[in-house]
Amino acid sequence: MKTKEFIEKVEALGYEVSCSWGTIYIKRATVTIVSLGYTEEWDMDTDYTGFETCSWSDKKELMKIVCEYILTDPTDREEEKRYRLRLDVPAMKRGFGWAEYYLNKHKEANMFQLASDVGSASWQTIFTESEIAEMDITGFEKIEVTP
Repeated sequence: MKTKEFIEKVEALGYEVSCSWGTIYIKRATVTIVSLGYTEEWDMDTDYTGFETCSWSDKKELMKIVCEYILTDPTDREEEKRYRLRLDVPAMKRGFGWAEYYLNKHKEANMFQLASDVGSASWQTIFTESEIAEMDITGFEKIEVTP
């Protein structure tokens, strides 16, 4: 389970989630219920008054999600970084003027083009690390896209 999905599921149950110093804290009304290691395996602590006062059914629902998350390998918890691929060949840039051009891939036709805008729904403009690993991106600079 990805961390983003974990947080969404926990918050859907009415809890708050915060991260600090490699630890995820699950709280209700600022009272800590459970903490777990963000990058560690099997690191979970329920020794909080907030957990003690939760009903059995609340604990059961929360622990289903927590257990699924801690059973996920820490390396699989994060989303892949995403990038736009900016043209970075000075000789070619001169012909395009001052605009910055990015690689776009047609989703159905598997064709590529350079464009200065984001494109349309039929064009992929952001690529993951694994997609880039399968491409020859010579002449392009990876520009990280934050979610």
